[in-house]
Amino acid sequence: MSALTAHWHRLWWLGLLALAVAPLLWARWPSAESASARASARPLAPDRLIERWRAEPEARVADSDTALASARVIAVSAGDAQRPARLEFEQDGRRYRQTLDAQTGVVLAAPEPVATQFAVSREAAATVGGLAWLLLALPWLRRRTRAERGIAAEGSSQAETTWWVVHASQTGQAQQLAEQTVTRLQALGARAQLCAIAQLDADGLRAARRLLLVASTTGEGDAPDAAAAFVRRLMPQTLALSHLQFALLALGDRSYRDYCAFGRALDAWLQGCAARSLFERIEVDDGDPQALDTWLRAVEAAAQRAQWGDSEEPRPTPVPLADSADTGAGQRGASTAASAVTVGAASRLAPRADGGYDRAWQRWRLQSRTRLNPRSAAPALCDIELLPVSGAPLSWQPGDVAVLQTRNSAARVQRWMAARGLDGAASILVDGRERLLSDVLRERALDALPLLRSHNAGEKHNTQALAVETVEPIALDAIARLPRLPSREYSIASTAASGRLRLIVRRQNHADGRPGLGSATLIESDIGTELKLKLRSNTGFRAPPPALPLVLIGAGSGLAGLLGLLDARIEQGARDNWLLFGERDPQRDCVLAAELQAHVDARYLLQFDRCFSRDPAAPAYIQDALRAQALRLRDWLDRGAHLRVCGSRRGMGEGVHACLIELLGEDSVDALLAAGRYRREVF
Repeated sequence: MSALTAHWHRLWWLGLLALAVAPLLWARWPSAESASARASARPLAPDRLIERWRAEPEARVADSDTALASARVIAVSAGDAQRPARLEFEQDGRRYRQTLDAQTGVVLAAPEPVATQFAVSREAAATVGGLAWLLLALPWLRRRTRAERGIAAEGSSQAETTWWVVHASQTGQAQQLAEQTVTRLQALGARAQLCAIAQLDADGLRAARRLLLVASTTGEGDAPDAAAAFVRRLMPQTLALSHLQFALLALGDRSYRDYCAFGRALDAWLQGCAARSLFERIEVDDGDPQALDTWLRAVEAAAQRAQWGDSEEPRPTPVPLADSADTGAGQRGASTAASAVTVGAASRLAPRADGGYDRAWQRWRLQSRTRLNPRSAAPALCDIELLPVSGAPLSWQPGDVAVLQTRNSAARVQRWMAARGLDGAASILVDGRERLLSDVLRERALDALPLLRSHNAGEKHNTQALAVETVEPIALDAIARLPRLPSREYSIASTAASGRLRLIVRRQNHADGRPGLGSATLIESDIGTELKLKLRSNTGFRAPPPALPLVLIGAGSGLAGLLGLLDARIEQGARDNWLLFGERDPQRDCVLAAELQAHVDARYLLQFDRCFSRDPAAPAYIQDALRAQALRLRDWLDRGAHLRVCGSRRGMGEGVHACLIELLGEDSVDALLAAGRYRREVF
């Protein structure tokens, strides 16, 4: 459920409660008469009015000789200077109404008979009205309760025939693929339901018969945040799931050490619970488009077998691509019980807002670059601005990510070509068009060239011993087959409405001193250089609706993702924003001080806590500020606040997460993660 949907559901509950309570408030609201009475000039109290009335001979009913002392007073309404008092009484079995002067009690007119009629008190009417609203809402309440119970809420026959498509998503890509899977199953006439892994419990697994899982891996082989409770509570158990058939699509990135680790661990756990695999696990490297086609074809075949049986329907088994890799030892969570189909990253894609994929790289010009910590001993932290070369309107959502095609430095390419006697001005055919050799080599993995040499079967190579500088005859078509350098992702620190793509990037260096590919591309390239970027949708890191408070937590270059969300909130006029930001030294690392203070002065930051780990006077980390503000944090969360954390996983990210568990409890943190109110963009 998205944050916006959850917000409207809360508004629905509040509206329903208001409608139910309104009649009760009306019943207790003072009437106009009582309001006027309070404003009058000292009207007689009801007991004094009755005493004066009984003493008046004009109060006797004309056709009765019965003394007024025997009359039973039913109601008295005190008047004021403008309106008389009214008294109702019963005498000889009949009801009468008489008017009196409010200040003196003098009878103003003879009693008038009151026709007997059925009367309902205001309290009774209010009670009936409230119950009526609750009865009208009962069908909706039953549907909501049923939906929240998830799989276990289905009837036994429906649970057995339903395809449950479960997503474990960090950025939103797994959820998009799960939604497309549901759509494809429904188009085949199958009963399919979407379910977040946070809603999947032991009862649901026992009730389900067919389960399709789309699972992302985040960080260094970790489960997505939304799966935290599932991993902690269910995966240590061994459930009896021999009745369950399942299939799994594991999303990952081979450039990370623990490729598809969570998907593999989930696959191994289900098989350890005796669940049966419908087809081999499909592993996807960096969102390759062939993965979706392979997955959907396999799902279609499984659905057709379930509907029509295996007799005449062929089973299309996914075929691994040529660049498939084994699931070697040492991979955390790797399954030894089943093999996997790996779809390689032939082209890197980014999800579009419509759930599809955008393959096109765009040309962007490096417009400006400013070092934010020029006097710091820490690595350079730079504020970078890029503009599209095409001049087309900018379009992205707060929280989205810029994907950069990294480049070799011009000096390295020149040395590499000189060692081989190559001319950078030579033309080479790449992707159907002629390009300069020097430009092609800027984007290619030069270290991979020695691996392209042919060798006899069984011949072993020590890739570490192959020197890139080895001069050998090189064919240009071999250069064209060099793989591209890996891409790097950066949080966007601006909104599309600002007309610029803003990044905040810290220089990274390898242990041997070599600069990191991404930061070197952005920090060392000349101003005016054209770079290739594309935008990736990141629905898992959106801002909440403007009416809800937002707590932003980060450190270092993580400020970029927080600024993107804060700027979007400012454009929406949302002021309930709280920023906790950490850096090193207050004298040398107080980055963007004027910009952030301007937001405080304009009341777009209601609370701003800045921490410095190397402050000589009071060193503090983000988690220290959270502990100091524990009461405020709980108050904001009670008001529906969302938490967004951006920055380094080690240190800041792990420290903040542990601190939240300490302050709120593990179950509360799991609930915030499952509801999407606590989301992290950590690296």
